[in-house]
Amino acid sequence: MKKIVFITPSYYPSVLSGSGVVVTELAEGFARDGYNVSVITSNALTTRYWYDPIFGKKLSHDFEIINNVKIYRLGCNQILSSFFFILVKYFNKVLPKRLIEKLKILSSGPYLIGLYDVLRDNNFDVIHCSPFPLNINQQVVDSIKDLTYRPKLIFTPFFHSQNNDFSNLSLQEIFDKADSIHVISQVEKEEMRNMFHINESKIKIIPLFLKLAGMHTIEYLSNDIKLFKEEYRLKEKKIILFAGIKGAFKGACDLLQAINILYKSDKNLILIAMGSSTPEWENIKKIVNKNCLLDFSYTQGKEKEVIFGACDVFCMPSKTETFGLVYLEAWHKKKPIIAANIQTVKHIVKDAGLFVEFGNINSIVDEIKKISYNKTLIKKMGLKGYNRLITFYDFSKIFPRYVELFES
Repeated sequence: MKKIVFITPSYYPSVLSGSGVVVTELAEGFARDGYNVSVITSNALTTRYWYDPIFGKKLSHDFEIINNVKIYRLGCNQILSSFFFILVKYFNKVLPKRLIEKLKILSSGPYLIGLYDVLRDNNFDVIHCSPFPLNINQQVVDSIKDLTYRPKLIFTPFFHSQNNDFSNLSLQEIFDKADSIHVISQVEKEEMRNMFHINESKIKIIPLFLKLAGMHTIEYLSNDIKLFKEEYRLKEKKIILFAGIKGAFKGACDLLQAINILYKSDKNLILIAMGSSTPEWENIKKIVNKNCLLDFSYTQGKEKEVIFGACDVFCMPSKTETFGLVYLEAWHKKKPIIAANIQTVKHIVKDAGLFVEFGNINSIVDEIKKISYNKTLIKKMGLKGYNRLITFYDFSKIFPRYVELFES
């Protein structure tokens, strides 16, 4: 049975992005199937520790086993990451463009101390690395050059064409060294090939997924949802939900301002926001009516499912989505979606949601008005999303395709 290693910047119990959740589910899925599975990650609890050992937080374990997955937590070379970060920030107009592109990758952290040693000592058959564009992608390519054997190298970029960081032509060198590049959709494949020279035979399309077997139906959670609404006095409210990093690029700040406008004419409308905060989010909070927002930090497990079940509409008008796992979580609770009008998301959501122009607050206002007062449309779109989820994105149906990718 093959030895597989996933190389990723963060791993549980760190707060994980969608890409981190995907890596966790894949690693544990392969382990359940009897594969020898490891994860190499940083010892950072927060991304700040990639650069800042004083105010950033780290985990104490160097090695542990979680659900039969061996976890190697390597130190971060903050001096190196910070040095390159300063060069990019203060000398980007002085240094040659090509050099700046290279430095941007090196500055994006984390640099994993001892990565080559772990790879050399374990003789892994398959290396999977994600997401892009991080220094670990370059570090993996550099480490493999010096190994006496050649493992299969798979990259999952989670390519965001709307993010300028992904137009960095220095990524070409990394793509060239991959044996397989896993993309989420045909749209992502086309966007990458428009920007980089990649052999089509390298690119494998496999969608992301939700592990439905471990989740609760909205019917099962009905009493918990009732209690949640009673606790926060939400019984008569029209609830719009956001879940993710509360930053401008995720559309959270625009959404909060849109809700504030709507609240002036409808005091029964409220935004529930779940996720980690950002400075721009805190600034917007200061100028909106505090009664239009219920603000939660990072939430997971059954509590998160209850909040999804309690909402009427899920809205995340983000421009930096390759897929959007939270859209699937909303569909599982039969909720309609409002998303940004970008091709990667439209390809997934189709007719199970509405779309707004990114950054257009008035557009968000209009679409929330259109759906939040229309119970028939809410039910119709929510059911369409649920049917798409169970048909196309159930982990049990998708996982065999990942096995084929790693085994081929």
